[in-house]
Amino acid sequence: MKLLLKEENKDLPNENLIVKTFCLLLLLSINLFSQTILNNFGVTEVINTYPGNSKFSFIDFNQDGIDDIIVFGNQEKNFVLHQGLPDSTFAPAEKKFFFFPIDDFKWLTTSNNGSNYYLFVSRNKRLAGLVSFTSNSSLQLLFKTEFNSYPQSIDIIDLNGDMKNEAIIYGPNFNGLAIIQNNGYRLKVKNILEQNVFREITQLDFNQDGIDDLVAIDIMNNSLKFIENFSEDFVEGREISFDAQLSSVKKIFFDDDEFADLAVAKEGGIEILLGDSVYSFTENYVYNFNFFPESFEFDDFNNNGSKDIALINKIGNEIIVGLNGKDSYNSILYHFDGIVDLKYLKNANINALLLLSKKGKIEKLNKQKKWNRSFTYSIGGKPNKIGIKRSIDGSDDKILFTDLKENDISILYKNKKGDFTRIIKEKFINPITDFSFSRKTNLIAGYSVNNRLIEIRAIVTKQKANANQNFIYTAYPIEKLLIDSTDSFYTLLKSKTN
Repeated sequence: MKLLLKEENKDLPNENLIVKTFCLLLLLSINLFSQTILNNFGVTEVINTYPGNSKFSFIDFNQDGIDDIIVFGNQEKNFVLHQGLPDSTFAPAEKKFFFFPIDDFKWLTTSNNGSNYYLFVSRNKRLAGLVSFTSNSSLQLLFKTEFNSYPQSIDIIDLNGDMKNEAIIYGPNFNGLAIIQNNGYRLKVKNILEQNVFREITQLDFNQDGIDDLVAIDIMNNSLKFIENFSEDFVEGREISFDAQLSSVKKIFFDDDEFADLAVAKEGGIEILLGDSVYSFTENYVYNFNFFPESFEFDDFNNNGSKDIALINKIGNEIIVGLNGKDSYNSILYHFDGIVDLKYLKNANINALLLLSKKGKIEKLNKQKKWNRSFTYSIGGKPNKIGIKRSIDGSDDKILFTDLKENDISILYKNKKGDFTRIIKEKFINPITDFSFSRKTNLIAGYSVNNRLIEIRAIVTKQKANANQNFIYTAYPIEKLLIDSTDSFYTLLKSKTN
């Protein structure tokens, strides 16, 4: 191997002479600007839990006014609790026995004596039950009711506007919908639309009579079915058909008007159906992805007034977070091995995405309010090298890292307060595994170890600015590349004779 300095150019092939004079060249001009305003979003906490579970919910099992976590969905007779703590963290896992496997678990109502009543469904036992927590955080069964098909999910809704909750039970192997009302310890069940099978429902007053109606994913027709609610007398209305398979639907407020919108997850992306004065849903936004998003959330995750999106790719073990978008999102990809569920938690003390892994981890991803002496910050992607570029006064420090998944170099900006303000991504045309950067200018160079190509870039810091780009081929495969304070290149190459 031979260390090639700029002063030693007499030994270089002609193509390598470009190294000495590259900063004077008119570089190839392209527009590859990709910026995400972070507003300190990315701080993460990993919570150890029991493996094998597939779902979780937020509850307040000890009624202290702080959100707790219940984890379930392992087809065994147990569940897991994580008590929420005043500092917005969660206590270690506590496994509890229960009589049935749990597939969904929701708060239903508060009893006259102040106890919280919860509803659960057990798919393989084909039943639903009313439960409450005891003083030692175990579940006591108050009432159960059985079905002739397989319930999977619960939604809580006030169906008649009387300020009392009802529950709707449904699932991909369940006949129609089951309306559940509680009278003390007892449950009253009303089955409706049993000729249909629904994957998911959301509530929306689309006929604007003051009572929530239902919008449901009809599995057999692969459509959104609009079900009108006339004081608990349900009538099937219109439907919107789709070509791509549907997985989820949510009511959101996407734009700035007073009308609710519908977000639909389908094979290959997310479609936003915009509500208007008559809920015609004739206008839409479509966000395309190269996977089938089974779970997603829409809200302002980083508290900057813009709607954000998060969705999980179970097959790829990824969560994609798009911040500050509407017409388009600049997304950050986070890897989380074994990811199975995603929830958004927002209250007076916390604003966070929580991710569940079947391998026994819950990851909390949120905006940091104040800095501790040590913390973990998730930079996303599949990084394999990291560098720090400091400014003189600390007002514009940068952390640079490669992303092997997206084949780019990300530049994470940090201000004088220590806040992470934004991230800029420089996409490379050729595969890169390593990089070097100038300490004085915006120059970066990416390359792959044991290859001969160097791709040089001037970092774009403003929208609509053009990126300056150039390519250099070395005489031999590159082992290491450094850029010095004068923007000169030093390359360590491996010759045929080693």
